[in-house]
Amino acid sequence: MTTLQDLGSRGRVVLDLRDAVNAGLICGPRILASGPPITISGGHMHYLGGEADTADEVRRIARSHWRMGADVFKMVLNGGGTPRTHPWIPAYSQPEIDAAVAEARDHETQLIVHANSSEAIRRGVMAGVSAVEHCTFLRGPGDVLFDARLAEEIVHRGVYVEHTLQAGYRSLQRAREQWSELSLSERVQWDARQRVLDAQMNNCAQLLNMGALVVASTDAGWSLNRFGEYWIGMELLVRAGATPLEALTTGTRIAAKAVGLADKLGTLGQGKSPISPLLVAAARPIISLPESSVSLLMRWQNWWEPCIVTMPGRTGRHYALLAMNFGTLRTARGHSVKSPKPSALNLGSRSIRSTSSRWPEAFRRPEYSRSDR
Repeated sequence: MTTLQDLGSRGRVVLDLRDAVNAGLICGPRILASGPPITISGGHMHYLGGEADTADEVRRIARSHWRMGADVFKMVLNGGGTPRTHPWIPAYSQPEIDAAVAEARDHETQLIVHANSSEAIRRGVMAGVSAVEHCTFLRGPGDVLFDARLAEEIVHRGVYVEHTLQAGYRSLQRAREQWSELSLSERVQWDARQRVLDAQMNNCAQLLNMGALVVASTDAGWSLNRFGEYWIGMELLVRAGATPLEALTTGTRIAAKAVGLADKLGTLGQGKSPISPLLVAAARPIISLPESSVSLLMRWQNWWEPCIVTMPGRTGRHYALLAMNFGTLRTARGHSVKSPKPSALNLGSRSIRSTSSRWPEAFRRPEYSRSDR
């Protein structure tokens, strides 16, 4: 991935990592970080260091995070995976959430909330949060019911829905692999989580049909849900009923808007600054979403930024040139690129042809280094 939004880290860990990448000390993606999420004492992720129990404490923690260098604010509106917390029980009152939204606006940034409970989602949406993570519509333990009126409010207010479907999917997948070793009570628990995931996928399909701004998101960073699997969230949306193109836009154009970088990321076209590199895949992602079909990843500036369109290949297949629109591009050296030929892009003095490289190799060991831009 070229850009990573981290919404929960211990102390300054990810903030310092971001600064090291920005300073060129290490190689990594563009990072937008919240620092420790704001949560109640003993609440979900309290161990990360962002506890606040009143509106005044919420303001104090938000201001402290901003001074520390946070790009966005993250607030936990109900419990989660932390022991002795419950995702169906709201954690913050309306005035406390309102205080966090006010701080985000005063600092010209976003407030993104962790919310599974329908009531917690409602409080966040009515307060004016920028995005809701998970958005499960939980009413009780394992009880998911889509709330059409609340969904309409989400659409009306333009709140981004970061579904994190792959967190539940990957957890269940790995549990199934160890099914024979699980006790009866553990199997019952995982069966209940399967029902919740199925309901979440149905919710996402309904939100997409209503025109909600759904964003592919991972919830990665813990043992059962690893980094490097961003494509799974988009594939799950297709399984839920979205078209491949709809799913792809949730991870490109809409994701770029959600993190406030639509002028730089998510699409490819005139006026983009900086110009995104191109990722070419020997597949037709508008028809289907292959797991590993990348044939060329070009790095034009400091960032790896895939987007989505197709162009015909020599053999009749389609190469995916990831962008939502395509026009005249200008490379870092100032060369123009118009209407690329079927299997090559002409960058001035050299022609770069597609290879059979897969995504991991293309990403970790690019054929064209920074000096070749």
